[in-house]
Amino acid sequence: MISKTLPVTSDAEFGPLYYVAGTSSKGTGILKAAVYNSTADVPMSLRFEGSSKGATATLTVLTGPENPYGYNDPFTHVNVVKETTSTVTAGADGSFHFSLPQLSVAVLETDATVKCRKQRRVEVQA
Repeated sequence: MISKTLPVTSDAEFGPLYYVAGTSSKGTGILKAAVYNSTADVPMSLRFEGSSKGATATLTVLTGPENPYGYNDPFTHVNVVKETTSTVTAGADGSFHFSLPQLSVAVLETDATVKCRKQRRVEVQA
């Protein structure tokens, strides 16, 4: 859960990627993102100000079924939502690089605390 929203800078247009960034009550960095109305996967580069090379984060991505008529059925325990969790490691400049597919919702949370003052920000490139 984001307990403090952080300002985000980006050189990309808004859409098909929609997002918010902040910190948790534990001080970890969090990005919540959604992709829709895209014709291809959306590559992302995300950097929490002050993050460094080798930092790790957990990325959880939820995607729907390929069949547009698929649905969850709690009575038969059918869940068409696919959950994928992976570890992302920051590159040389402290940025996390990954891509998100069409019609997905994602949460990225850093494994360590992010030093965030009022002036700290998150940079997103898509």
